[in-house]
Amino acid sequence: MHEASVFMLCLCCVCMQCKALTGCTHTEVKSFEPILKSSLPYKILLMTADEAKVVSQSAHMVAELGLYSVCGGFFVEFLAPNTNKGSGFLKLVKHLDIDARECVAFGDGNNDIEMLQHAGLGNNLNSPS
Repeated sequence: MHEASVFMLCLCCVCMQCKALTGCTHTEVKSFEPILKSSLPYKILLMTADEAKVVSQSAHMVAELGLYSVCGGFFVEFLAPNTNKGSGFLKLVKHLDIDARECVAFGDGNNDIEMLQHAGLGNNLNSPS
């Protein structure tokens, strides 16, 4: 697994939007094939203006590798089973020896659902009060 690496296949100018929003640095790649041959990453992030097309064209890869996808407005995440913000949250609170029920989590997208469910108080910033 590529635990600390972020590999990005840039499909359009949306990559710059992601970099501006997250401050994250990425290794831009032309193909995921060499990465997938070495081991299955936890997450593949595709930046796109056409989520439906990406999901449709990647259906075979998703099924073959046992991944699942989450769409987020200008990106599609492909994740290994049991890889989500909720599982990361649970690993973090265990490492810090904190009770998850004593934590507050904030999220604004579909990729935050599991984290919000595991926290003692989960706040979806996009839901009506």
